Amino acid sequence: PAVVGNERRILVSELSGKATIVSKTTKYALANNKDVMEKILLRVQDLENALRNRGQASAAQLAATSEDAMLAGNRQKLARFVQSALQEKHVLSVTVTDMKGNILAHASEPTDKSSPPPLAESSRYKLLAPVYRSPETGEAKAAAGPGKQIGWVTVQLSSAALQTEQNKILFQSLLIVFLGL
Repeated sequence: PAVVGNERRILVSELSGKATIVSKTTKYALANNKDVMEKILLRVQDLENALRNRGQASAAQLAATSEDAMLAGNRQKLARFVQSALQEKHVLSVTVTDMKGNILAHASEPTDKSSPPPLAESSRYKLLAPVYRSPETGEAKAAAGPGKQIGWVTVQLSSAALQTEQNKILFQSLLIVFLGL
């Protein structure tokens, strides 16, 4: 990459090990400070887990609220639910499907022709939550647990903001090391 004026990009994620963090921080002289390196790695893992957990919670909440609309065949109501879920931070797209894979509702971020191309699949998190039919009321409901599955909710999140936050952590760590704090 350097031959043509580019720079090699190293993706940092929760699966990153110390070697990835070391290669990302070598030019900042952080690689020899084990304490700082471990703190950076833990913070990166925490950020990624928090994003994934928030996305999974959003998918589960939408799955729970979609049940009645799916059973009633009310696609307009599903579309409103999906559109409102799209308003959450980092959400790129939301889809509700039945068990056959038919799309019942879908919404995604609008694409602007002047904006950069869409994110690659590796820059996204795809989270799934099953939609269940609630068991009937009464004693059977308490004993039955979740009812029959009737569909899926899929939420795709962007990891671009996560990458920005990870870069901030690396910069802040560099600053701390240089200032000797």
